[in-house]
Amino acid sequence: MTRLARDHAPDSAVHGDSRYLPFAPGSFEGVRANLSLLHLPKSQVAGAVAEVARVLCQGGIFFAGLQAGSDDAIEVSASMSAPRFYARYNLDWTGRLTEAGFDVIEAETSGFALRTFARKP
Repeated sequence: MTRLARDHAPDSAVHGDSRYLPFAPGSFEGVRANLSLLHLPKSQVAGAVAEVARVLCQGGIFFAGLQAGSDDAIEVSASMSAPRFYARYNLDWTGRLTEAGFDVIEAETSGFALRTFARKP
């Protein structure tokens, strides 16, 4: 994905790991993690959320889109090129945000989707 992005905007794509973001503290006013954190084991999500808090400036907004549910498993499907890991969350996910120091602005589930907005105080 990074290579494809660089083909269209050479200096705008950065390859990194959500658990160790390659940016200075306070670098961003907003972070969007849409359907990415769900591929981390639940034991590693707190580190990724702490990294988001680190790179957000004061007042910055964090959007996280996840899949609703409570299971975590490796899934295989004919439509996937390889097996994928999924960790699903219920609204108790917001506790992970408050533990990282965020103020939760909005949290909702709709079907299989869980969407949250949080602000770094």
